[in-house]
Amino acid sequence: KASDEGIPTPDAITTPFRNTIPPAREKRMPGDLFMERRIRSLVRWNALAMVMRANKGEDALGGHISTFSSA
Repeated sequence: KASDEGIPTPDAITTPFRNTIPPAREKRMPGDLFMERRIRSLVRWNALAMVMRANKGEDALGGHISTFSSA
């Protein structure tokens, strides 16, 4: 938006950020990883079921099946 308003901006914006925590010192991810995987699977299944229901009775090709994270 800044460049649309005529404000000069650099071509590439980068920062000197570096991950300073070694992997061995990182904390374990909190939560129940099995349950989170199950929930993601159910969300994908539900999306597929909604597409199939919307296309019920339609003989033509169509519909959109994709991952929930692409939205």
